[in-house]
Amino acid sequence: MQADTDRDGVLTRAEVVAQAEAQFARLDADGDGIVTAAERQAAREVMRDRREARMAARGKTLPPERAGMADGRKGQMMRGGRGGGDGVLTRAEFIDRAGQRFDRMDANHDGRLDAGERPDRRAMRHGRGHRMDRPGGDTDQ
Repeated sequence: MQADTDRDGVLTRAEVVAQAEAQFARLDADGDGIVTAAERQAAREVMRDRREARMAARGKTLPPERAGMADGRKGQMMRGGRGGGDGVLTRAEFIDRAGQRFDRMDANHDGRLDAGERPDRRAMRHGRGHRMDRPGGDTDQ
């Protein structure tokens, strides 16, 4: 768990928001507090290059039909009713969504996410279990 900065196996809202802050800073290339479609595309290309390099180091490649999958899903971050629906995402919108996601996952409302409250990320990637890209969910983190 990358967001678990104190490595205690539990995520707090503060840890999740801090991770969202760092992620937004990486996306916001010009530091103006807004992520544009161009910045989003540039970040996708960096992530794709890193993923391909990791796989190449293990002697693997992505099947062609999966090579662009992340691009389509991440695009939802800036469409429709999410954010302002205007093709840009502000820092406030991004951080607010991270907090909302945390609140939805915090089933017992204790301000902490333990292993029982966190979705199985492997199952999510393979279309099983809880899916955050269903209506009311988010796909941007």
